[in-house]
Amino acid sequence: MGAAVPALAQTSRPYVVVRSGAPIEIAADAAINPDCRSLGQTNVNLLVAPRRGNVMVGPGMHYNAYAPGNPRSACNHRKLPATIITYRSNAGFTGQDSFVVEEIFPTGTAIKQRFNLEVR
Repeated sequence: MGAAVPALAQTSRPYVVVRSGAPIEIAADAAINPDCRSLGQTNVNLLVAPRRGNVMVGPGMHYNAYAPGNPRSACNHRKLPATIITYRSNAGFTGQDSFVVEEIFPTGTAIKQRFNLEVR
């Protein structure tokens, strides 16, 4: 018999306000060493698509915001490889939308995350 697979940690972010029809970066997932080298690409799977828009996932570059005292905070001043999650609502839509992704980091950590959006 195989080992039990742990359940994914699940989080829900507070509402993000977005402009109708305009693309917006919702999240950037990066895993880096304290010397600023990337640990590898984060895989993002769309589990529940938004009803009133589209989600795009792809590689990009991003500034991280590690807290002072975190050994990785020295990396905050430069763009590093990341997996970027972008949302764009359908043209003319206003109201609430949401989507759920599964993020699998190069370390093996996996989380399921719901993004709640207020489209104006």
